[in-house]
Amino acid sequence: MSLPLMLLLAAAPVPQTWSFQTDGTPEIRISNIEGEILIDGIDGNKVLFQVVQEGGEEARRQSPVEVVQEGDVVKTRVCCGPCAEKRRSCGDVAVTRFRVQVPRKAELNLSSVEAEVKVAGVEGEQEISTVNGRVEVSGSQRALSVSAVSAEVVLAPRSVG
Repeated sequence: MSLPLMLLLAAAPVPQTWSFQTDGTPEIRISNIEGEILIDGIDGNKVLFQVVQEGGEEARRQSPVEVVQEGDVVKTRVCCGPCAEKRRSCGDVAVTRFRVQVPRKAELNLSSVEAEVKVAGVEGEQEISTVNGRVEVSGSQRALSVSAVSAEVVLAPRSVG
């Protein structure tokens, strides 16, 4: 194997994965600073997260991902520094890509800055807010609230409450 190929493989982001069992109607809360949030509704009771962080070692260290389940609420966020600290602004942030599968009846509360949000096949209530991102929602059947600043919004709900 050539040295450049080995260096490229060593620098490739490694996905982190989490799986949670729920009652089939969980509340999912995701907060991302830069990157994307892609969510697909699936049959069953599991919530599956795959998170990939890009960027240098320092950026990944400064923006860790926290994933927590409290009953049927699953919360995840990209933190600015250690997650236990409450910081208002971030420096060097790793681009973070969330790929999440949730039960179709899940409720979503998503917030992003500089991140694309795409939701498909989720029927529960959805509250989505973004700044400088793109929002695309398809398959919504319940209340859908989208708040966007400097963002493109594409909605294809079946019906909106």
